[in-house]
Amino acid sequence: MLNYAQLQADVHGMDKKNAVTFLHESHPHKSKSFFDRNYNHLMALDPMGLYRFIGHSDPTANKAIKNVMTGVTA
Repeated sequence: MLNYAQLQADVHGMDKKNAVTFLHESHPHKSKSFFDRNYNHLMALDPMGLYRFIGHSDPTANKAIKNVMTGVTA
């Protein structure tokens, strides 16, 4: 499991552009725009909150992908 306290420490000294790139490379299951949009919120979280927010994939997106792959239409 990734150490989220260390991740925050690593990102702390970076400018936003480099931090977003670093976060995206560390968590490719999230989009770069996700990190750009939520950057301030992510950096304000404690390590456990950060883990909960970015450590898991989006269940809504997972369902949408599954529906597309099985040919389900709305």
